[in-house]
Amino acid sequence: MTRFTQLVLCFLLSTPLLAQIQKRPLTGADYDRWQSVRSEKISNDGRWIAYQIDPQDGDGRLEVAASGASTRYVFPRGYMAQFTPDSKFLVMRLKVPVADVRKAKLKKRKPDEMPKDSLLVLNLSTGKPTKLPNIKSFSFGKEAGSWLAVVQERKDDKEKPAPKVGAQTLKDTLNPAPPVSTTTVATRKGPTKKPKGDDLTLFNMADGSRKTVRYVSNAVVSDNGKVVFYSKESANDSLKAGEASIPGVFLFNTTDGKTMLVDTSSKRKIYKGLAVDKVGQQLAWMASADSAGADVKVFSLYYKNLTPTTVAKGKKPKTPVIEAPFTVIADTTVKALPKAGR
Repeated sequence: MTRFTQLVLCFLLSTPLLAQIQKRPLTGADYDRWQSVRSEKISNDGRWIAYQIDPQDGDGRLEVAASGASTRYVFPRGYMAQFTPDSKFLVMRLKVPVADVRKAKLKKRKPDEMPKDSLLVLNLSTGKPTKLPNIKSFSFGKEAGSWLAVVQERKDDKEKPAPKVGAQTLKDTLNPAPPVSTTTVATRKGPTKKPKGDDLTLFNMADGSRKTVRYVSNAVVSDNGKVVFYSKESANDSLKAGEASIPGVFLFNTTDGKTMLVDTSSKRKIYKGLAVDKVGQQLAWMASADSAGADVKVFSLYYKNLTPTTVAKGKKPKTPVIEAPFTVIADTTVKALPKAGR
């Protein structure tokens, strides 16, 4: 056997041995570094693509890329992205850093004391982002509209951190005006307690105008984006001594910026189950006279049509017809629910 042949055989025999020496078994840390692409979204005009890149453990990111250009935006911890119907904006949530969540859990914080997500609105034409902190939920019109309804966890003034030097403060830009009432504003005597509920920020993504509403518990937006229907734990933002908070439901018109009080009553303590039709002309909601702490709550279903009634041609009635503020569809406090077909 020649020396050359011996060298070749030694090389072939040593190659698998070297490969075995270089390889090592996979560990949990290796699995944690694996990344996956998910939640792909394409804007209605087809010009933008958004997707998440998330590791098995740790903070992920959300990327937005132009389909026909090299423009790309990257947002650490971004998720649940939604393009607006006109493809002009992208709305996403920003997760709390994993490290901050772990610290809060080690301190045994209660669920309502845990750090909350933030909201980011990206203007796709300019690339300008707008952030809102401590969000619980958000919604906007599915078919049209530029208004965004964001429910933010309310912080007491003493709990709010002092603004950083140079930080941008976000203030209301719409002129405050009392709501137009379709029903009598109720009052109830009793011990003055601070109402519960969160802050509702109504934000116009097109021009940056905004309005903040206090003590909000629920909010929905019509598909055409023209109205925001919401409930408040207190119809009045400020209570006088000896007045107890009275809840109510309101309607905000995004076209003219006006607010309408739809219903409030000293007999009702809880409002929930808000619903609005696509064009924002029909409303439905549930209300109960039972307190939030009651073991069993009995709700009634209410309905209101905002479409103006048309007067038939001919003689006008001698006495004007008084339109009811709403219609009671089902009142379980008086009788059982209506049967199907009736």
